[in-house]
Amino acid sequence: MHCEEDLASPYQLFAEAIGHYVTHAPDDRLLAHVEVHGSELCRLVPALATRVPDLPASKASDSDTERYLLLQGVVELLALASQHQPVVLVLDDLQWADTASLEVLRYLIAADQPMSVLVLATYRDSSLSHTHPLLDTLATLRRQSSVNRIELTGLDDVGVVSFMEAIAGHTLDHAGVSLADAVYRETDGNPFFVGEVLRHLSETGAIYRDNNRWLVGFDILNDVGLPNSVREVIGARVGRMGESAGQVLSLAAVIGRDFDLDVLARAADMSEDELLAVLDASATAALVREAPQAGRYNFAHALIQHVLYESLGPTRSARAHRKVAEALEELYGQRAGARVGELARHWFNATQPKDIAKALDYSRQAANAALESLAPGDALRYYSQALDLYAQADDRDPVLGLDLAIGLGTAQHQTGNPEFRDTLLGAARQAAALGNTHRLVTAALANDRGLFSTTGTVDADRVEILEAALALLPTGGPDRALVLATLCKELIFGSSIERRQALANEAVAIAQSLGDNAVIVRVINNVAQGLQAPPLIEQGLVWTEDAMARAEQLGDPMLLFFAASRRCAFGASVGDIREMDRCLEIMDTLADQLNQPTLHWLNTLEHATAAAIAGNTDQAEQLATEALQIGTDGGEPDAAAIFGAQFLTVSFQRGTMGGLVPLIEQVAADNPGAAPTAIAVIAAAHAEAGRLDEARRQLENFASKGFELPIDMIWISGMTMYAEAAIECRDATYAQPLVGGMTTW
Repeated sequence: MHCEEDLASPYQLFAEAIGHYVTHAPDDRLLAHVEVHGSELCRLVPALATRVPDLPASKASDSDTERYLLLQGVVELLALASQHQPVVLVLDDLQWADTASLEVLRYLIAADQPMSVLVLATYRDSSLSHTHPLLDTLATLRRQSSVNRIELTGLDDVGVVSFMEAIAGHTLDHAGVSLADAVYRETDGNPFFVGEVLRHLSETGAIYRDNNRWLVGFDILNDVGLPNSVREVIGARVGRMGESAGQVLSLAAVIGRDFDLDVLARAADMSEDELLAVLDASATAALVREAPQAGRYNFAHALIQHVLYESLGPTRSARAHRKVAEALEELYGQRAGARVGELARHWFNATQPKDIAKALDYSRQAANAALESLAPGDALRYYSQALDLYAQADDRDPVLGLDLAIGLGTAQHQTGNPEFRDTLLGAARQAAALGNTHRLVTAALANDRGLFSTTGTVDADRVEILEAALALLPTGGPDRALVLATLCKELIFGSSIERRQALANEAVAIAQSLGDNAVIVRVINNVAQGLQAPPLIEQGLVWTEDAMARAEQLGDPMLLFFAASRRCAFGASVGDIREMDRCLEIMDTLADQLNQPTLHWLNTLEHATAAAIAGNTDQAEQLATEALQIGTDGGEPDAAAIFGAQFLTVSFQRGTMGGLVPLIEQVAADNPGAAPTAIAVIAAAHAEAGRLDEARRQLENFASKGFELPIDMIWISGMTMYAEAAIECRDATYAQPLVGGMTTW
């Protein structure tokens, strides 16, 4: 399978490979795959629905989950196929691969499933800029022990002689070896360049056959000489085809390495018979070749297409792109479908002021199609392109600008780009200014990582947007329920417990009245974080049990993972170890299934907590450290803060917390939202180290505030630390109110 610059459709490499297998695989293998994975591969390979009719709908209720299920489906199908015979995937010109295909490649190489699959991927490093998306993939692959990188170099001088002898069919004489040396110096032994130079010399008479032996005509060779570059070779060969043929081939190069006969005929304004005559002659000259699909051609080598394209110059190139764009429109009209990306590319490269509207519209369509096709990396590129064009337009539709910004933020979020937060905040504010409630809500709900923004603090900007959306939404409806639930989650560290409970109650009541299990689970998964405080634990236990049951019924793995995660946290709060273990088992399975960094991070965090509860401090520290690495690599903003909290727990259990006071003081200074609890930890650390006067000073300060801490998910930790300090000080003045405060709940 080969990639094509700027023209790859989402998942193109694997869609072709998997599609071929699905078309020809035995029925029993496809049925075995479908039994576990259902229709998840249908987006990639629609032929699956033909081979296996009546497929169930996807279990995913959002595009992120659907994408991870699709990736898992690819891996599992290849693993299944390799159980019967080894599988070899050859991926050519990877430097031009679409980002979705690169994501599948990373996912496949990192998969733990046993399989007999060999992936051979080629790329040209000379084509990689410092921002090229393939660089991230290469960096990821280098960390995999199963990946070997082989740097290919050209033939050496002996290799070029052997190459020429193989072509000639006889041993080269002294003159032939001299020619081989000259060709080697010019081409650095690149086999394609060697072949092109030899073809050029043959066509110009510099070398010729006599009695079935190749001879070198030195006088002619001196006149003709070796070309300065392979570009000259290709240019000369095309030139010998004639001016008309050269124009046709240049136009074909604008279409791409692969091109359709009907599109080229329409763009060149030629009959198909006239065009076929040109293409037949070009095939004879080894410039193009006919593909197995009727009416489809491709250039014999990518460099031939590049040389022809680059020789056009900017003005001719723009005109050629316009001709191709118009040909595509005439042929496909409103049925652009998968070719909308081509239309976006050609109109973008043909853009003059009068063409901006078309280039913008097709870029928007291509972006939406890529997002719909579960290819957020490609969507990101098209949305960025569309916004650049939008900025150049004279008559800008503000609603279109909003949609592009929301699309860009969504694509950024799905690709792990942290800029999504500011992009979506900007879009939400613009929507609010326009009074566009629907887009305000869309931007607000898209700006969510699945849990509260960060530990210990409130994201005031997100809260402001959510409250603005809430003020505009009517009573009832799924949007209001989801906004209420998200706001409840975001306020875990920054509002009264009464307000969070009111938000949660209204959100769950609306969701339950709608009777939509997916909405109910989403709402409970969100409010459950806001309910992680002692007065609300009983309600949280009831709701999370309900959410687990509904999520298991739905089968959506992402909803079930977060439901299990919330349930696990409440199980830990009440000491229900059996329920914790059940939830962790579910989370283990789903984290492995979806292989999503955030899920691995959360799962590892919960296992670290379980190890700490069990008193296994070595395992707890090891897991907390693993979670820190996963979270840092995945861009989680509070990975370090949560690691710090878990490390302090381990240190407390080991009796080594006394030496960490400076570190804890720094945490309190850096994170005002968590400062009250951090001060409690400082009191316990001083007491543990025998600095009882310092511990009493902290306890006195806490007593002056009425022994009150913010009632949030870390309230119990703070009260416990103060209680430990009071016990170490053996001071009932502080111990009794603290015990009474904790038993109140």
